[in-house]
This record gives sequence, structure tokens and C-alpha cells, in this order.
Amino acid sequence: MNKLNCLLLALALVGCSSEKSSEGSKPDAFEFSYTIDTVQVDPGDHFIYLQQNLGSSDITPDGKYLLNFNAKTIEMEIVDLDELKLSSVVKLEQEGPNGIGTSPYFGAYRALSTDEFMFASQNKVIKMDLTTNQATYYSFKRSDLSPDALAANEELKNGGLLSSDGSIFYSWYGIQEKPYENHGLAKIDLGSLEVKVIPIPQMDKLDQFTIEVAMSDGTGMRGKFGENITLLELEDKIIIQQSAFNEFWVLDKATLEVTVKANKSNLTENVKAGNFANKVTSQDAFKEARNARDKEVSFGNLILDSERNMIWRISSDFDHMDGEKMVRNYYLTFFDLDLNQLGEYQLENWMMAGKPFIKDGDFYQFLNLEDDMAFVRLKPNFGND
Repeated sequence: MNKLNCLLLALALVGCSSEKSSEGSKPDAFEFSYTIDTVQVDPGDHFIYLQQNLGSSDITPDGKYLLNFNAKTIEMEIVDLDELKLSSVVKLEQEGPNGIGTSPYFGAYRALSTDEFMFASQNKVIKMDLTTNQATYYSFKRSDLSPDALAANEELKNGGLLSSDGSIFYSWYGIQEKPYENHGLAKIDLGSLEVKVIPIPQMDKLDQFTIEVAMSDGTGMRGKFGENITLLELEDKIIIQQSAFNEFWVLDKATLEVTVKANKSNLTENVKAGNFANKVTSQDAFKEARNARDKEVSFGNLILDSERNMIWRISSDFDHMDGEKMVRNYYLTFFDLDLNQLGEYQLENWMMAGKPFIKDGDFYQFLNLEDDMAFVRLKPNFGND
């Protein structure tokens, strides 16, 4: 999105700050209205890292600070969300006994406090003390793990979830020869390095929505582009959310069993149609398939609202083309902590870009506003608030 479009969008969103009542599936049982405004973070004389749309960031447990890892300058940028300003910047080392490594891109991040931050990659977790710049390392080489944790042809993959207390890493795992496929989660105790493998057979259902690229132009370029999958930790379970089906895959922390919780929407389709090519051999064919997939329904990430004991999810589907720009409809769905649907509502003047979060009961959606950090803020009213 270019700077002019970002600015026009922000102005439009600010202009929509009057209260709106949203029509939903259960308007009598679940009264909901909202206002929208846009707030901007004061960076001082620092350029805050925005290239990953806050994908390398996390919010502290008290919701007061956003810790944003700058993979370009190898710094931790600490943003005060109460004051909406950059509070401090901590320089990190790449090499040496407390270095984070020469490849500064990780698959999972966790802010334990303003003083401690964790990074996870395919074969290690790093806990960094930001006050002393001291690092604690947890290695996941096969020789370090509990015996027979993985089959001979299996390996840990990049990405997963660091638990809220920093003691467990839920890493994706799969077949070595298939780098783009995950078969389930490996629960790794960071204290003992004991590993428990958790197969998730439901993931095979996503294969039908994967676009496999094998270029025939002599470049040898290959790859797979699948659905978005994210993990949300609750007290007794891990929720596996994927973008193709209107359902949750629920991992019980105690039993490590996975069950399916299906949902039904009255506003969108409940599954992607899959009306696009699954195998392509040229850039033009890939673009066509990707655009066709983007026109289908997509179920967004789950965001925990700990104050109200609810979960928010924003989903979208295709509305129309405005020239070459795709215009989408956005829908907000609420669930209780047992994953029962409470209500669903169509949002006006909304957009999705980057990592959202909830602070003080308000929904914050990242917005790159002329290369400055800003947030579109949705302030809900549930009638009894």
C-alpha cells in the first residue's frame, strides 16, 4: 500500500469514528456497537521497524508495552502503548556468547516482560535479558532431544508457539523431504528438553487449498503456498486456527488430544470453495491462482480479550474489484472461552494489515502510515460495558 493510500485510509477511518450498530447473527442476545479512530506512535528521531507488519513483535502480559524486534538493525524497540511513543531501544548482539545468531529471522516471539524476550527458530529458543543483554539458549538438535522423539525421517520446522510463561515451545514438525508441510506439533519442555509429538491429521484437509509452484522456465524455482495457520494459548488448551475452514482444532494441554469445534456463519461461507489451480508452472499462472484464492473466504487470527473472557476473530471475503485493487468485506465474530459463537457482525471501513492485539478492551489493528507506526482502534460497546 503506498503512502497516499495509507493516508487516505487513515483519514477515512478517523472520519468513521461515530458510533455504529452492527447487524449480527444474534442481535437480541448479544448487543454490539463500536467506534473507530486512528492513533499514531511518536518514534522520536528513530525509524521503527515496520517491514514485517509487526510480525516480529509481542505485547507484554500487562498490555502496556509492545516489544518489536528490528531484524535490520538487530535492536529491540520498546513502545509505550499508554503514551503511544517509543520508550527505548536496546541494541542486541548477533555473534559471541550472547548473540542471537547471524540469521535474524525467527518463527515465534514472546515478550515475558519489558526485560525479557524470547525468540524461537527451527532448532533453538533464545531467552534474552534486555537489561543485561545476557542470553539463555535452548538447543533442539536431534542429539539434544529425548530419545525417539521424532521418527528418523521427521524434523522440527520453523514456527510455532512459545507458552505464556516461557517454559514450553510448541514447534511444528514434519517430514524432512517436505519442507513446506507440517504434520503436527511437538511439545518441547525447555527445562528437560523432553519432546511429545502431537499428530494433527486435520492438517491434511488443507492440502486441497495449497498452490504448488514448479517453474518450467529453467530456474528450478519450487515452493508451496498454503493457508495461514496460527496458534492461540488459553489456560487449558491451544487453539489451532486456519484460514480455510470455519472450525477450530483444539489441543487439550493435559491429554494432548486434538478435537474439532465446528462453527456456522450466517454472513460468510463456512469453507473455501477451492476454485483455483493447485499446481502451476509459470509466474502468470501463479498470479492467477493466487488472485482466485484471495477472492474466497478467509478466516482470520484469534485474539484473546482477557478482560471480557472472549475471543475475537476478523474474517473476510471478496466484494468487488476497484480497478486492480481487490475490495473485501470484513466480519467480526465473538466466541466465549469454550469456543461457543456469541455473535457475528459486518464491519464498515475496515482493513487488515499486520498483527492485531487487544489493549484495555479495545482492538488495535496495525497501520503503516507513511512509514510511521499507527493503529486503527476499534472501541466496542457491548451494551453492558
